[in-house]
Amino acid sequence: MEAIKYMTGLLTFYIKGEIATEQNFLKIRFPNTLLALIPLGSRKYNVPVAQISSVASNFKFDIKSFFIGLIFALISFSCFSAGGNGILAGLIILALGLCLLINSFITELKVDTTSGTYYYIPFIIFEKAKASQAEQMISSIIANRLNDTNNRQVSEASTNAIVDAIKSK
Repeated sequence: MEAIKYMTGLLTFYIKGEIATEQNFLKIRFPNTLLALIPLGSRKYNVPVAQISSVASNFKFDIKSFFIGLIFALISFSCFSAGGNGILAGLIILALGLCLLINSFITELKVDTTSGTYYYIPFIIFEKAKASQAEQMISSIIANRLNDTNNRQVSEASTNAIVDAIKSK
C-alpha cells in the first residue's frame, strides 16, 4: 500500500489528509475545517481503480478566503494601535488572517471516474510537490489498469508464447 500524507492547513498542521492505494481501490481522506482552523470531521472516499478515468492538477485562487484573511489582517492592525490587551488580540487575529491569506492559494487534484463523478482534493501551496506525486501515482494506476485490460497486448503475448513453444519443439 502506497500512501501520501499531506498537510491541509497551516494552523492545523497536525491534521493530515491521505491518498493511498490498496489492492483495487484508491482511498482518499481529507479533513473538513472551518476557516482553516477548526476541525469538523473528514471526508472519505474509496474509488475502485477500474472506475478511474483521468487525473489532473490545477492551481486555484480562493478569492473569498483571501478577502476574509485581508479583513482579519486589517482588523489586527487596528488592535495593535489600541495597545494593552489589544496587542495580544491583534497577534491572534493577524495569525488567523495570514493563514487565511496563504490558504487562499490552492493546488487542487481532480480525479475523474468513468461514471462522470469527480473528486477534488485540495492541497495548500506548500504541499504542491505532494500533489504532483499523487497525480503521478494515480496516473500510473490508470496506465497499469489499461495495460491489464488491453486485449491486443494480451493476445499478442499469448500468440508469441505459443509460437515460441512450437519453435522449440
